Amino acid sequence: PAGSLLLRSAAAALAMRDVSAPPQPSAAAVKFDAMMGRAASYSGEQLAAIKTPRLRQLLLGVQDAAATPPVVEAFKVLYEDYLPIRTVGEFIFRRLDDTVAEAAEAKARQRAACSAERAE
Repeated sequence: PAGSLLLRSAAAALAMRDVSAPPQPSAAAVKFDAMMGRAASYSGEQLAAIKTPRLRQLLLGVQDAAATPPVVEAFKVLYEDYLPIRTVGEFIFRRLDDTVAEAAEAKARQRAACSAERAE
């Protein structure tokens, strides 16, 4: 009885929903997609510049996961639904993104120094 009332209520709510318009992604989903897109955009050269093999391997794994839609969707659900995962995920992403930027800057300085030496 109570269970059937719940099922009827859920069915009524679904029937009232506008199925012509796709659901709007949550703010967390938008942020997750942006982080995954950024991680997927790192070039091989950027990743090769990372001196720490474990961090480089982690980023390669993230890129592989980003190319697998069911994996991305599973992690997006976790990111959206669990605040501790979202908080830690953002912290880890910032750390990895900073590492990529620092490695790229170090590589650019190294190239500039080599070019300056050749010019002398």
